[in-house]
Amino acid sequence: MQYFLIHGYGKALDIQEPTIPANGGFYIFDTEISTKQAYPYIWAEAVQRNFLTPYNLIAQIQLYYRERYKTEDTKEHQRLYQELESQKPKTIIAHSSGARLLVNYLVDYKLPPSVQTIIFVQADISREELNLANLPNQAKFINFWCWWDPALITSTLLNRYIPIGLCPPEPKYSQFYPLYKLPNPHQNIWKDNKFKQIIEETII
Repeated sequence: MQYFLIHGYGKALDIQEPTIPANGGFYIFDTEISTKQAYPYIWAEAVQRNFLTPYNLIAQIQLYYRERYKTEDTKEHQRLYQELESQKPKTIIAHSSGARLLVNYLVDYKLPPSVQTIIFVQADISREELNLANLPNQAKFINFWCWWDPALITSTLLNRYIPIGLCPPEPKYSQFYPLYKLPNPHQNIWKDNKFKQIIEETII
């Protein structure tokens, strides 16, 4: 297994999907998912919704905090452990709140020896959370960031810290990538084949 994909916040309220997508929103990896070279780890919270729900700010914020709590849930960490051990990936890609799930997981668990690279994309975690993360020495770490990410700007207001996906802590393992695909640049990076090419070049 090459890629283990951990999606971020709000899959149940994605304006471009009627429900939680089976690919976790990682559209550029659809071919790899279909050939079992990539595995989307789905941890999204379900929401009863109608046409207007994705545009409801209160519903969005409520879901954000529900999923933030879930990133700290030991049952979720146990399920993640079982899936990682089963899939034995070479590369873990964590997007947005998925990075928080992974760093919280690493407090009590280790990654399979197969893991060679960990990639954070627009990570919704603080510098302090990253510093406390028990990232394994075995793995190369890359943090992709963009300072105009609207979702992470909102996170800054909600959490009163600047996420590392908005402002990187260490240039040595951080790489800027401009978000440009509308209407949701935070999520639509996973429809950007140029970004996929950069990921492939990174893990060589």
